[in-house]
Amino acid sequence: MHLHFLRAIGTAMSMRAGIAADAAAALLFRILSQPALLFPPIRQVEGVEVQHEPSGGYISCYRKQIEVPAAEATIEATAQGIASMLCAHGPEVEWRICTIWEAAYGLIPLSSSAVDLPEIIVSTPLQPPILSWNLYIPLLKVLEYLPRGSPSEACLMKIFVATVEAILQRTFPPESPREQTRKTRYSIGSASKNLAVAELRTMVHSLFLESCASIELASRLLFVVLTVCVSHEAQFSGSKRPRGEESYPPDEGVEESQAQSEKLKD
Repeated sequence: MHLHFLRAIGTAMSMRAGIAADAAAALLFRILSQPALLFPPIRQVEGVEVQHEPSGGYISCYRKQIEVPAAEATIEATAQGIASMLCAHGPEVEWRICTIWEAAYGLIPLSSSAVDLPEIIVSTPLQPPILSWNLYIPLLKVLEYLPRGSPSEACLMKIFVATVEAILQRTFPPESPREQTRKTRYSIGSASKNLAVAELRTMVHSLFLESCASIELASRLLFVVLTVCVSHEAQFSGSKRPRGEESYPPDEGVEESQAQSEKLKD
């Protein structure tokens, strides 16, 4: 169903103009804004809840997914459908779908001239999904079907970079020295920080060990992760001021003594 449904959207968008093309673009934007419609959680696919057991200090969702044949078949069919929709109708349709996808994920503002969407979508946008590793895992299958160097591959790699940056922002948020001291003193935010660290650890472990991607793709993604981490660290270090350059509000007593000394000089 996913395969034929997505192909139909691509066919409608290949008409370039008219009611069918606009309706397909609007429908695609709504679907991409709610990724669970494309890749529903395991409990929705199978009708039962699958427990995600901790293994080695992290939680692996993808390993449970590939153990469920129906979920695996659904992910494969959806990935093939997305790849077909992207690549089967020419570069112009592929580029338009990519811009709609990036806009749905909040990477391009809807007001941008690059985003070709009906006015009703632009005027009533949906909240972009929160970028996370679990959200990106099914897209690894899509990447396997895309031609190397294609616009659609570049689009998914851009989403991957944004996902890694979002995870790093949650794991190592930029904070002032006073905020860091306050959180350390009162143990504020430790639970959310632990969840973010676990997500980062799971992502790296999945790319290293689990069969969620081919060796070639996993190595490319790991290189991207390292590059983004280095860039994030450079920005984080650059935002910190040396201890001697910290600016503090002037002390009232100091101001009064300076005023008195100036009067005595006069």
